Amino acid sequence: MRKGILIAGISAALLLGMPRFVCGASYEQELSDAAAWHRQHEQDKPGASETDWFTFAVERAPSLQEQGDPAALEAYVAQKYQTAQKLSPAKATEWHRISLTLRAMGVDPAGCADGTIDLIADGTYNRGNTAALDRQGLTGWIWALITLHSGAYAVPANAHDTEADMIRQLLSRQLPDGGFALAGTSGDVDVTASVVAALAPLYEADRVYTYTRRSDGAACAVTIRQVVDACMELLSERQLESGGFASYGTENAESAAQVILALLSLGRDPRLDAAFQAGGHSPVDALLAYRRQDGGFAHIASQTGSNVIATNQCMLALAGLQRLDAGMQSVYELTDVPLRQEPEHTAPPTVTESIGTDAPEPEETMPPEETDIPAQTSDDAEETTAVQTTARTESVGGTVTAYTQTQVVNTGTGIRTAPAEATEQSHPAVTCSWWVLGLVCMALGGCMLWEKKE
Repeated sequence: MRKGILIAGISAALLLGMPRFVCGASYEQELSDAAAWHRQHEQDKPGASETDWFTFAVERAPSLQEQGDPAALEAYVAQKYQTAQKLSPAKATEWHRISLTLRAMGVDPAGCADGTIDLIADGTYNRGNTAALDRQGLTGWIWALITLHSGAYAVPANAHDTEADMIRQLLSRQLPDGGFALAGTSGDVDVTASVVAALAPLYEADRVYTYTRRSDGAACAVTIRQVVDACMELLSERQLESGGFASYGTENAESAAQVILALLSLGRDPRLDAAFQAGGHSPVDALLAYRRQDGGFAHIASQTGSNVIATNQCMLALAGLQRLDAGMQSVYELTDVPLRQEPEHTAPPTVTESIGTDAPEPEETMPPEETDIPAQTSDDAEETTAVQTTARTESVGGTVTAYTQTQVVNTGTGIRTAPAEATEQSHPAVTCSWWVLGLVCMALGGCMLWEKKE
């Protein structure tokens, strides 16, 4: 009797100790189908918005288990830097998007193209030396902060804009209703959600920011937590009975995706969060309703075919959910990606693109840059270095992968350089075997209890 109870107790502990969704990554099929749709319908063009955001989503999706080759994107950057306007004369988000994509592929954007180009400095804290961060609007501040926080990049004391400068500029754009928008007096769902993602890493900070609110001249003294809480309250109020959201009057997939990413950036589960349930539906329910038979996602419900922007954003949201279930960092926290060892004296591939022509630049089409949506962070410390070895494990789809990495760290700035070595070792089906062991133990315990009773 005691043995049966003991075995039953052990089996229950094993089962209760399992991580969620361990025997198969959730949303694996949806992500696989969406990736296949994108590759079938979109030309791969590193440096283009649609390609970069797709690459970023793929890199952050655990179930896709892919790591792309950054050489073509680095070559694109190097060639663009040969022109006077570099990546763009007006859009700082070109730097932000490419920085995020490169870092997701294991390249340090603060030293890409053989270490000759610093996209972080040029696109964030020193962007103002060539063009104001907000030249394209509010999104310049939003994505500068997301980019800085993505790699915990240090900002030098002599920067054109410090992190605090960027935060004040962003906060000063908050509207009286608690939200943010590119235009108008009412908060927009997509922009407000993106602001949450930008400020989430600072949510627990106690610092009080003082500024004058631009919309009405009100004097404000608030913490990041207060600002984010006001944003989340507005987003909750804007949720529709479908579980989804509308941007500028139109319910769409991208708005649901951005709210999901906002919740995930705060460590909140959008499937279970009580503040984000409407009509018996969650934001995830709403997002999945836009999935189409061709494998992609539509922009609005009435569309029968898929849309590239909607598909990219929905993929990123689903990747974020996978990462939450696996206990991994959020999609915009990129310090979990080991940096590649840069090859010596390797010529970059040729990028077949006309540089410096008079042709107009394509409009940015990912959350939320300068488009009409939907869419969508020091000191002059002495430079010293130290060797740092890190180890981590990830469990995705029944596979536990162990990583070890040795990096050279600049202890003055905190910025990591290329790793001296990086290794990985996979152990298939470890998590699923835990479930099998638990079930076997439970069965044995039950049999022993039954025999004792007989």
